[in-house]
Amino acid sequence: MLGNNNIIQKWKNLYKLPDDSLSIENAIIMTQTKRYTLNIDPQLIANNFIKRLCLDFNKELFKIVKPTDEKISSELELAIK
Repeated sequence: MLGNNNIIQKWKNLYKLPDDSLSIENAIIMTQTKRYTLNIDPQLIANNFIKRLCLDFNKELFKIVKPTDEKISSELELAIK
C-alpha cells in the first residue's frame, strides 16, 4: 500500500535492490519513516542499496558505522539522540 511500483522498479534497476518482498518492504519503511532507521545487515544488502541510493542525494546525510569502528558507541549514541 505504501509502495509506488514505479519507485520500486527504479530501486531494483538503478540501485540493485533485491527482488524479494522483505527487501522491498524494508526499503519502503526506510524511505517513508521520519525517524532514522537502524539496519542490521550481515550480508551487506541494505548497505549497498543505501550507498547507491545516496548517490542521488546528499551523501552527508548518511553515516555508515561498522562493528569494528573504534568509536561505534559514540556514533550510535549520536544517532539515537
